[in-house]
Amino acid sequence: MNIEAWFELTCYGVKRRRMTHRYPTYKIEQGPISIHDTLEEAESVLKCTARSNQDVPYCYLISELPNGFQCYEGESFSERLYLPDGKLWSKRDYAYMIPREIPPEYTEIEFDNEIYGRGVFEGRNPEEIKFKIGDIIEILCYSGNNYWGNSRVELAIVAGLPPSKVEMKKRMDHYLRTESHRLTGDRGFDLGVQFNADDDVYTVIPAYMPTAAKKLIDYCPTHCAMIPRYPVSERIQTRLHQMLNKYFKQQLTL
Repeated sequence: MNIEAWFELTCYGVKRRRMTHRYPTYKIEQGPISIHDTLEEAESVLKCTARSNQDVPYCYLISELPNGFQCYEGESFSERLYLPDGKLWSKRDYAYMIPREIPPEYTEIEFDNEIYGRGVFEGRNPEEIKFKIGDIIEILCYSGNNYWGNSRVELAIVAGLPPSKVEMKKRMDHYLRTESHRLTGDRGFDLGVQFNADDDVYTVIPAYMPTAAKKLIDYCPTHCAMIPRYPVSERIQTRLHQMLNKYFKQQLTL
């Protein structure tokens, strides 16, 4: 079985308002959207748009969306994030969605295999982990970011890295070996439920922490971590590194 998909190309731009460029946060807005039958067609239009775009956007996004059944905003089979020049920056190549209905032409097992099989996060290659602990990043907050709200960019410092493929294989093997007594026997379903977008994250400390926050850390989906677009002041850099040191000291006492 293969559920058909279509590809949505979206442009995100920096919102032109007073205080827009001040860290630790600034606003972005969703720009033009086009729909395409194939990834190749969407990328072709993206590259053409990037060459001719007078207003330099923040980024472009191509979402692979299922055809024929419902999903909420931000859910997709995959997402690919591109820089203003049209170059691919990062991607999530597994599904992030919770099926809410089974199309009548599929059995439950077929449908689960398709969705959860696409949902398995198998770890990141070294070149896909673009940042290291102590790096200051921007977090793209939009509908596909399941940890952060929409329409802004947030500054943060990296406190932990997403797992590598080697690490994830060890986790999966251990899970299948030790939890076999309560698994369904469907490898795609079992692993897809257990290992998904929740594992594919950077541990981060945001530059802006709500006063009510009880913990320093938060999480950023790996493909939503960006290089800071604007210079970061020494004051903010110092504060973020102090918060990082505080976090590691807390870890030592646990």
